[in-house]
Amino acid sequence: MRGSARHGTAVGFIAVLLNALLLATHAAEGVLTDHLLVQLHEDAQDEAHQLATQHGFQSARKLPFGEGLFHFYPQDTSKRRSKRSTRSRQRLQKDRRVENVIEQEGFSRQKRGYRNINDIEVNMSDPLFTKQWYLINTGQADGTPGLDLNVAEAWQLGYTGKGVTIAIMDDGIDYLHPDLASNYNADAS
Repeated sequence: MRGSARHGTAVGFIAVLLNALLLATHAAEGVLTDHLLVQLHEDAQDEAHQLATQHGFQSARKLPFGEGLFHFYPQDTSKRRSKRSTRSRQRLQKDRRVENVIEQEGFSRQKRGYRNINDIEVNMSDPLFTKQWYLINTGQADGTPGLDLNVAEAWQLGYTGKGVTIAIMDDGIDYLHPDLASNYNADAS
């Protein structure tokens, strides 16, 4: 008898440990929100709003795709998922009118800092490069320093444009110009 009690305790401990590991892994995969995708049984679809408010959600919005799919959204717009939403989801899953409940993932956003234009090192051989303020704007032509297309960062990441075809929507282009002639593709224009 004593051995089976220890065995039961060990099994219970392992189950709790696995559950915690599963929750930690799930949390690392994505940021869960208080928004739920709820699929209702066919006979319960008219009760979606009532069901949502009954379980602590503000309302339910029918989704234009899929049968019986509704977006249940929370009363408040907190930035984090609340523990209350987990209980609400669990209660919803047990409701006879509900076929399936899926928590919606949000996005974890990281604020990007400002990068000083002087910290970017670019060596150009084009004598007119400094006049092209939209590539790297240092304030030339009375422009706002840093207000440009951030191409220097793209170049540092290895993007060069090789293999890219662009189309210029202009019927007055001089396709015989020396800068364009060798790269002009009449089929793409």
